[in-house]
Amino acid sequence: MSPRTAGLTALWLGLGSVAGVACLRLPGLLTAPQVRGLYAVPVVRGVLVATLVATVALALWSLARGERKRPFAALLAAAVAGTLGGPGAPVGAATAGVGWLTLDWLAIDGLLLALVVAPLERKRPRVAARGRRAEWKTDLRYFVMNHLTLHAVTALSTTAAGLTVFGLGLTHLHGVVDRWPIVLQLLAIALVADGVQYALHRAMHEVPWLWRVHAVHHSSRHMDALAGSRVHVIETLLTRVGVALPLFVLGFPFETVLLYGGLMVIQSTLLHANIDLRYGGLERWLVSARYHHWHHSSEDAAIDTNYAAVFPFIDRLFGTHHLPADAAWPTRYGVVKEDVPEGLWAQQLFPLRSGSRG
Repeated sequence: MSPRTAGLTALWLGLGSVAGVACLRLPGLLTAPQVRGLYAVPVVRGVLVATLVATVALALWSLARGERKRPFAALLAAAVAGTLGGPGAPVGAATAGVGWLTLDWLAIDGLLLALVVAPLERKRPRVAARGRRAEWKTDLRYFVMNHLTLHAVTALSTTAAGLTVFGLGLTHLHGVVDRWPIVLQLLAIALVADGVQYALHRAMHEVPWLWRVHAVHHSSRHMDALAGSRVHVIETLLTRVGVALPLFVLGFPFETVLLYGGLMVIQSTLLHANIDLRYGGLERWLVSARYHHWHHSSEDAAIDTNYAAVFPFIDRLFGTHHLPADAAWPTRYGVVKEDVPEGLWAQQLFPLRSGSRG
């Protein structure tokens, strides 16, 4: 690890430590009520100890080798975490079902990105990085915004789906799937969710105004884990409501849906990551990083293909499958005709402007 990378990792860990301590003290404000009860506080405290130790060690090592800004900022973050109470900070009160910002989710996924995904992108990159790519700050802002607003978006979409299902009395199948083994439940959720997502995803490519919403996600010309965060809020809401509706109708247990959501976070991260992943024979049955990279390609043969997120057979069934047999990866990404502006807020306003599909 280079001194620069060590300093950057230390800073990321230091900020994660501050976030973790803040979540202990203010769970009602900063944590997702859906998962708050699943946290084992002793484990959280142990992770905070390890994170703070790693922050200080990496920052000092980076400082000793000539780095300045990042390791100093990392040490400052560690000091702030300690001032707030560190791993021993008291756990604050929280009202059940009430939450505002999901800083806990930002901290957890941020640590996974810093400790697992980013090192893999450096050690086994599919395309060697030449310094910082363009618009990385925009995608970092998306990463922060999407994680902090997870509860608000989830609550809004599940409320809409729940009101529709229960308001129309579509609950005849409840009490059936919750008796299935959890593996079978997960497989059923994956099939239902991927079928719905395929339909929505394809509509976003074929309906002009929806395409302008989805074009924001396709506008990045470089693929990595951070670029996967670039998603318009309208797309997020439509997808969450669309997937939640059939899951509510079928009555899947919340815990299983939550587990599936966690698995899909990992899947989505890997699909966009700049990692040389080899799926071998599994690539025929599971959507791979190469498969999804072709979906993002701006090469003619790949446009409007590979909509599935889990099961490639859905694309084969509907004639939208594209995966070169020679293990080739795409060389160009981005939209072809749309002039998607730079910057998070400009991109959020982009679908509201008039224009043509590209």
